[in-house]
Amino acid sequence: RGGGGGGGGSRVGSLGVPGNASAPRSSLYLASESTFSHFPYGAFFPQMRGCHDASWRWEARSALERRMCAPEHRVPCLLVHMAGLRQEQWGRRALLRSLKIWRPEADAVAPAAWLSPRAFAAAGARSPEERRRAWGGEAAGRLLVTEGVRTSFASMGEYDRFAARLLLLGLLLRRRVVMPPIPCELKWMQRALEPRHLRGMDVGCGDQRQCIWLPYPHHIDPWCAGIDYLNDIDYRDLLARRLVVAPTAGATLSAGDLKLARNGSGPAVRLASGAPPPDEPQVLLMRAPAGGTSDPFEAWLPLGGFKGRKWQAPLPVLVNAALRAPPPAGFGASDAQMKIVQDCMRSLATSRE
Repeated sequence: RGGGGGGGGSRVGSLGVPGNASAPRSSLYLASESTFSHFPYGAFFPQMRGCHDASWRWEARSALERRMCAPEHRVPCLLVHMAGLRQEQWGRRALLRSLKIWRPEADAVAPAAWLSPRAFAAAGARSPEERRRAWGGEAAGRLLVTEGVRTSFASMGEYDRFAARLLLLGLLLRRRVVMPPIPCELKWMQRALEPRHLRGMDVGCGDQRQCIWLPYPHHIDPWCAGIDYLNDIDYRDLLARRLVVAPTAGATLSAGDLKLARNGSGPAVRLASGAPPPDEPQVLLMRAPAGGTSDPFEAWLPLGGFKGRKWQAPLPVLVNAALRAPPPAGFGASDAQMKIVQDCMRSLATSRE
């Protein structure tokens, strides 16, 4: 029988023979219940999320511990528990990236298996080491950041449709989008954080805490996890470390000034004046119009034509041509990469969460 200690932590159990006080006694190390609970189910998730308690003293913890809200010694345990998730490799990768455990250099292994604007910089690498650096954590790539977007949507489904338009715009501009955080206090976000849904993650401690969006994870195919994006908490970390330069006035646009237009090389994103958006700045800032809707791209990026498995409506046909067009006019997407985009757009455009 076990005894001694309480709570969910590790403890030592006392072993003896019932009814025989003269029998030798021994002890047994009892591992924490979380050791046998698949992440994020069972006891693992509640025990991991202890960083907001004053007793944890998160201010003195490492950057990784503050991001995970857990001690670093939990990392191997967490990785082992990934085997218990229903998600396939893409969903697990999205979770690891949200907790900042995933090493960005690993993205260099199979760049053709997903879509990332960082691939264009890596394509010119002259050595394996240079290619890994192009994919590394300090190589943010060209970013698309939004400002003034009211993310207090009425449901996760509304945020999904906003995310679909933002991801699509990033692909058309060949930029890595920065996904805005979601207010943690929203009821639908609290539901999304539950392990049975897992459409979001609560990350960071103190003033760095954010509730971030996760794409649909429960599928063997990549879906939206196969499109490269950055969480706002990671973007703020890059700014703090001066690895990206804050956008200047010349790199700031109004989201209402954009439109899709056809040019000689196929459709592209244009300004209302007909000129292309600035291409040189590392960070392009899209500012939501004052007093507009929560989704600043809704008016000119309708998603109706993206709900089916085949893109036959005029807008999806134009988008397909733009993404397939070779660089620098397009993304140069292959058939496999276009399937990722189609699956992603369909899953978000038809979201009922």
